[in-house]
Amino acid sequence: MNNTDSLIVPKGLISSGLALANLVAVPLLAFAFLIVAGTSIAALGVAAAGINFVLGLPYLNFFPEFPPVARIMSGLSLLAFAALLATLVLPIWHIFKATWKHFWSWSRSAWQGTFTKLQAISQGAGDAKSLSDYLLPIRVSALVFLGLFVISFVLMMLLAAGPFWHTWHWFS
Repeated sequence: MNNTDSLIVPKGLISSGLALANLVAVPLLAFAFLIVAGTSIAALGVAAAGINFVLGLPYLNFFPEFPPVARIMSGLSLLAFAALLATLVLPIWHIFKATWKHFWSWSRSAWQGTFTKLQAISQGAGDAKSLSDYLLPIRVSALVFLGLFVISFVLMMLLAAGPFWHTWHWFS
């Protein structure tokens, strides 16, 4: 058999392979969308808790009492964590959208019999931002979150003059 000979594959085998690929890909794409939606909802929930802490609202009252300074700093660190989660949603959404587009483009061409090459997800779609464009806001959000978290922890330790969870009787 030389390079010019081709192997004849029955059309039914190709169709069943494509159907199997779609049966596997659709649940994976649905799961990826659920990850994006779940991370977005988590960011909104953490932001709501942070606003509750900063403003001292009576909602979400499942935490013990904080001194005002510690409560405000903890709320700000929760808001920074919500910003970190929100910035993490952006590249996840970018990957999901690119995967969705490339897979369905390939699947459509495969069902038509043209079998175009499946593009790598990292190859941007022209005007779309590349994944590296999302790294700076993630780094900044992470640094702000860690800084505020450390500051709020230190403030709570200083205000309580020791382990604050014992001083404020959180677990008694």
